[in-house]
Amino acid sequence: EDSELFSIVLQASIDVWKSEERRGLWLKLPIPSHAGLLPEALKNDFTLHHCTESYLMLTRWLPSTPNTLPLYTSHFVGVGGFVVNDKRQILVIQEKNGPAVGRWKVPGGMVDPKEDIPDAAVREVLEETGIPCQFQSIVSFRQHQRSDF
Repeated sequence: EDSELFSIVLQASIDVWKSEERRGLWLKLPIPSHAGLLPEALKNDFTLHHCTESYLMLTRWLPSTPNTLPLYTSHFVGVGGFVVNDKRQILVIQEKNGPAVGRWKVPGGMVDPKEDIPDAAVREVLEETGIPCQFQSIVSFRQHQRSDF
């Protein structure tokens, strides 16, 4: 990792991209191996977009127009499995942990990264009850911005 060389190459690249009328730049820095390059990226007007356990993602908007690069995710997706048996009984569970201890609810939880909603609903029902089920349809949507994490 050579931050001086990185800065020279980055600035030269930015000049080329500007001449090519590029708009948005994405810079992915592996961590911890390249974390020391972050100050140089920030000096070149990159801003932090998001990070994971293995990298930092930075962006830079080149034109003088408003930045239209997508923001990082701001919502979590949860599912609840509304399961009805042949006797038209609804499957519910009583919460044992967390802020809703003692409340009755349908089995459910958070969708895992790269998991589809139907698969998450079936998985959550099985994990929380041991009962296999089949996904038929989405019944409703709900949104909130607050997180319990």
